[in-house]
Amino acid sequence: MRLENWHLVGGPGGRVLVGDIYGHDTIRDGEVVTTSLVQELSIPKKTAKTKNSEYTLGKPDPLFVESLANSKTAAAMRKEFLDANVPV
Repeated sequence: MRLENWHLVGGPGGRVLVGDIYGHDTIRDGEVVTTSLVQELSIPKKTAKTKNSEYTLGKPDPLFVESLANSKTAAAMRKEFLDANVPV
């Protein structure tokens, strides 16, 4: 499955991904979904894993990427995007 136009959302229990899903068995392509808690996230590999699913990460939400540029704590993540040639 692939997520496009995705972003991370943090909460008290961890982080989830929100984005447009493609290649799911029962959800129409392009539907907006919220994953379960993210257990692994690899920007260089462009993958994310939750308890029961693995996602290929496509292009992230431009506003999410912009927010990374405006946050000192997210600077390392933004660098990972750029180093991994993730389209931003």
